[in-house]
Amino acid sequence: MAENLTALNIKTSHSDRPRNKAEVTRLNSILKTWLKNNALQIETRVDDKRRQRDFFIIGNPIEMPHTSPGAENEDDQIILQ
Repeated sequence: MAENLTALNIKTSHSDRPRNKAEVTRLNSILKTWLKNNALQIETRVDDKRRQRDFFIIGNPIEMPHTSPGAENEDDQIILQ
């Protein structure tokens, strides 16, 4: 996932540089949205040091329905009989 952060204009930080609060806030907002839409999920797994940790995994995103604009007047409506 870190390799995709540059496409979102978010710099990956290294331990030798302090965190930019605006970037952290923006990243948290993106993650919250993706979690809300099920694009990401949290799964508890064992890390390299055998500790239980939460990891982001790919979820099943919500499909947005494709709707066409409604008919503005009766002449634009199709009636099936």
